[in-house]
Amino acid sequence: MIIDRLIRRHGAEDWVQIIQTPWAELAAEAATWSAANASLPDSAGTSSLPLPQDLIIIDAPEAERAATAATAFELLSPGGVMLVQEPEVPTGDVGLPSSPSRITPAQRKVESFNAWIEFAKQVSESHSLGFVELTGGTLVVVRRA
Repeated sequence: MIIDRLIRRHGAEDWVQIIQTPWAELAAEAATWSAANASLPDSAGTSSLPLPQDLIIIDAPEAERAATAATAFELLSPGGVMLVQEPEVPTGDVGLPSSPSRITPAQRKVESFNAWIEFAKQVSESHSLGFVELTGGTLVVVRRA
């Protein structure tokens, strides 16, 4: 609702598109269209998500944030920016899972945070990352080189 009002207020209807599709579905579709356009540029259609993207804002559950950020980063244009809240740092000893199907929420949080750290390390080798402390968390700004 707020984003829609901002778009109308600034007359951006012609160049802004809001897509409400589950991220995994949208990212898979974009990757498929990208591959089709690379191999058959004359006969391929267009994706509902124009590629590459200049700005991606991620609002995903904490457990999905690292994977979502990794797939979103691949869709960014050179100079494109991604905004995402850093996952909460896990604290305390959560132990080891007794089996992959019996993982506790605390263990899942550690797994998710470790995936986030791995993503941040990989991206920071060649691209820019900025961190802004906010009430309730840290906003991460990722800029593709």
